[in-house]
Amino acid sequence: MSIALLKKLKDIRKLNKISEAAKIRSRTSTQVTNAKNAYNNIYVPVLKLLEQNKGLSLSDAVRQIKPGMADNTISNIINRNFDRNVANLKKFLPEEEFKQYSIILDKFAEEKKLFQAASPTIPSTVKGIINTSKSGPGIKQRDKYREFFGGNLQGEHTMMLKDRYTLYNKNKMLDVKAHRAPEYATTRMRNETIKNEIARKINRELSRKAKNVSQIREVARQPEMMAKKNMKNLNQQINDSESLIQGYSKEAEDLGLELRMVDNETGRIRHFGKRYPNITTLKKSFDDLGYSTGGLVKLLNKLKLTKKQKDLIKKAAYNPKKKPGTGPKAERERRVKQKIRDLYGKEKRWKYVKSKVPGPKSSLERKAEKEFFKHTEFWPDRKKKAAGGILSHYVR
Repeated sequence: MSIALLKKLKDIRKLNKISEAAKIRSRTSTQVTNAKNAYNNIYVPVLKLLEQNKGLSLSDAVRQIKPGMADNTISNIINRNFDRNVANLKKFLPEEEFKQYSIILDKFAEEKKLFQAASPTIPSTVKGIINTSKSGPGIKQRDKYREFFGGNLQGEHTMMLKDRYTLYNKNKMLDVKAHRAPEYATTRMRNETIKNEIARKINRELSRKAKNVSQIREVARQPEMMAKKNMKNLNQQINDSESLIQGYSKEAEDLGLELRMVDNETGRIRHFGKRYPNITTLKKSFDDLGYSTGGLVKLLNKLKLTKKQKDLIKKAAYNPKKKPGTGPKAERERRVKQKIRDLYGKEKRWKYVKSKVPGPKSSLERKAEKEFFKHTEFWPDRKKKAAGGILSHYVR
């Protein structure tokens, strides 16, 4: 083969590696198509879900529209992908056409801003300063009455972590210290789920109210007749938001929940809801609702579950007819304590810990082990016996 031909072949390989065609090809249509698909299949349905259920978080709404997605994929849909799609639509679409999309995109951007504000990235060193879950009046109350509630009791902060972080950034350390530890006790579902839903609903209306107030300032600069008409409309929207906020506050009060929220601009603390005067009131509400959740039935009705799935969850939930501390483990514990008192005149002091001895393997573990031995050679130099004989278990 000649040197000239070798050189020619070498040059051809270089061109194939660079892929000049990919560099020249326009990606505009693909970018616009992807952005429009996201608009129709994600942003519009998500906003409809949030309108139907104002206590739903943006990530949960996206998860319902795109089930099975990993958490980092959900985060990318809300943040990076959304920003990129908005930029592509604005860049490649005519101005008039982009305006048709901007209403929904602006609303989604507002929800995104609320979502990011509700879950800020807090340095671990700061988190230790603004939060503790190991001490405080709420922890003492929880430990004192835990058995009375069948163990389903938690210490509760009146101010959420993101609001304490806002106070920390505004250097209001006295307020941070006052809200650092849990102040009272409530049930797990009220603390972990219901309170977060109410807080999201209130934050959503507070954001709308603040937006309308800023619009009123802009309207004041308009001609008198136009300003008067727009001002009336904006005032009505503010009154509607305030009415909804008071309704959500009453909802929290009915469940014995107290919330304190911080205005991001001024640092002023607003109070919503009201905690129960004593633990007896919480126990009465706990029993009247029928479940330790403080509203499990109400929550189940919001979820898309079959009757069989709902019944299984209800069976596993707390039943007020069964008194706390009457389960098999509690009965055995009492018998052990009584036997130690009778035989030795002492009290049991050890705690239950997880055994280090492995238990029986599950069917999946047994199957995985079988597959491992089936496809693994420990002694590859040994030969299999002739056909018809018994195969050695040392080879696969």
